[in-house]
Amino acid sequence: MADPTIELAVPSHPKFLKLVRDVMRNAAKSLGITGDRADGIILAVDEACSNIIRHSYMGRVDKTIEFSITLGKAALTIAISDSGKKWNPPAKDLNKESLNKLKPGGLGLLIIRRVMDRIDFSRANSGKNIIRMVKYL
Repeated sequence: MADPTIELAVPSHPKFLKLVRDVMRNAAKSLGITGDRADGIILAVDEACSNIIRHSYMGRVDKTIEFSITLGKAALTIAISDSGKKWNPPAKDLNKESLNKLKPGGLGLLIIRRVMDRIDFSRANSGKNIIRMVKYL
C-alpha cells in the first residue's frame, strides 16, 4: 500500500496560512510528531509559503499555492509548488558573517534549512517552482 498523501491548494493570500498550519499540525500529529519538532515543521512550511507570496508571486493574492504532503513510514515529505517568478535559492547555508548582513525578513530560508532534514528546489517543465522538504521520523 502506498503512503497516504494529502493534496491541498490554497489561494496565495496570507489569511490562508493558518489553514496550512492547521493541516501541517494534523499531518505531523498523525505520524507521532508533536511539540517543538512539530512546531519547527509548521514554521518551515509557513516560511516557505510566505516566501512564495512575497518573492514568487510578488504579493499577489489571486494565485494558488499547491501542497502534496506524504505521510511515510520513515519520513514526512512536503512538496509545495507555485506558478510564479522563477527563483534560485543560495546554494549553501548562511555563515555567521552573512547572517549579520541579513535584512529583516531574511531568515526564512535559514529556518527551513535548519529545521528540515532535506530540502530541494526545482522548476518543473510546466514552469512551476517546487520546494520539497523532508523530515525523517
